[in-house]
Amino acid sequence: MKNSKTQKIVIIVTAIFIVAAVLFMFGGNIFKGSGSGSSSRTDMTVMPEATDLTAEIKRSTVIEQEFVSSTDDISKVGIVFARDRYLEGVHMVIELLEGNTVLASNSVNVAKIEDQHRTYVEPASKLTGMKGKTLKLRIYCAEKEDTGMKIMMSKDVKTTFKFGNKTIDGTLCFSVTE
Repeated sequence: MKNSKTQKIVIIVTAIFIVAAVLFMFGGNIFKGSGSGSSSRTDMTVMPEATDLTAEIKRSTVIEQEFVSSTDDISKVGIVFARDRYLEGVHMVIELLEGNTVLASNSVNVAKIEDQHRTYVEPASKLTGMKGKTLKLRIYCAEKEDTGMKIMMSKDVKTTFKFGNKTIDGTLCFSVTE
């Protein structure tokens, strides 16, 4: 009789443990309550899955994505471009800003940007004390020609970014490295 009570207790404790583990692992998605499957972007260290591409970055286009840093230290920011057509000798500028202050800037020859791989902008030294600060990623063409490049983006994230004079729903595919 004592043996069957012990077995029942072990089974109940195991069942509770399994339910708790499942809720812990998947609880974030269960409790978000986002009926459309969209989510807001709170962790910039993880790149969102691409669902679309921006239009081609033309010579007069400025792209700006604001975000609140979820990490205290920033060593670089990576963004994913896609090649629309191949051009040489055209440079794009990628900047990381806080307000009007440029924290990092990189001028990249578009011929050297690997299609669907991260291209980075890195400050001269690691940025510290950044958690909770509103930062801006700015991308534009440094030449008087179009770039032949697009940026991968996700429409599954509830935020917006500026592409020229248009506000686009979604986020650029970028990530922050600590």
